[in-house]
Amino acid sequence: MNESSKKPIVEILDSMKELNAEIKNIKNDISYIKQKIKERVIHEKMMDEKMKDECVIETSSWWWN
Repeated sequence: MNESSKKPIVEILDSMKELNAEIKNIKNDISYIKQKIKERVIHEKMMDEKMKDECVIETSSWWWN
């Protein structure tokens, strides 16, 4: 292989390394977003339960007073 035929291969390898790094960053970003969504869903469920509990307490106290 002469020097001119190695150059495209090196460029392709460099591009692949860059793409792999970008893919890794995207995967990390997706994992972060998924984690934040899970936290938000858990928070929303907790708030819903809290509101239901408060509603039951308010309804009970209204009914018995």
